[in-house]
Amino acid sequence: MKIKNALYLILLVVTSTTLLSETPQENVRKDFETYLNHLINQEFTESVEYLYPELFAFAPKEQIISTMEQTFNSPEIQISLTSPNILNTGEIRLIDSAYYCKLTYSHQMYMKFNQDTTLSADDIALRDEMTLANLKSTFGEDNVSYDSVNNSFDILSEKDSYGKSINGKTEWKFVDVDANQIMLLNALLPQKIVDEITTE
Repeated sequence: MKIKNALYLILLVVTSTTLLSETPQENVRKDFETYLNHLINQEFTESVEYLYPELFAFAPKEQIISTMEQTFNSPEIQISLTSPNILNTGEIRLIDSAYYCKLTYSHQMYMKFNQDTTLSADDIALRDEMTLANLKSTFGEDNVSYDSVNNSFDILSEKDSYGKSINGKTEWKFVDVDANQIMLLNALLPQKIVDEITTE
């Protein structure tokens, strides 16, 4: 019994020490890595738990999950994400009543249209040409490549995201930044951060 109690005490001390040794920045990175891995593995029900709760006022949680499932299981196109990489973790700042942290990250995206027997070779060539142009416009000229043999696209996507935590240490939630969706950003982020995004 004494041995059992001693082992329990050691385990408690080790666990407590480990938790205390993690800095707020390490915590936000760990939560963000968990979120990204859920996306990469197409675990959408788990991934939405890491989104800003305020986002669900614009799109219910079930709708977001359904949209992602339809996108990644489309009969028309194959999409997969790989190689998530957190490039930078910014300063954790207290703004208004919550803590925010900017993260920059990247991942690879593979995209391929499924075979469509109703399309001619010219139709396929035109479709892929237009898709390639749109992808390069969105992700950057050097971040998109096209495989003409497999009719597939490889994309390097680099994005900014803002983590939010009430206590600045744990339970981080995230939202990707899209400067084109200014109304949504105004609803989700403090004005100070929105101003920084729009002036970058």
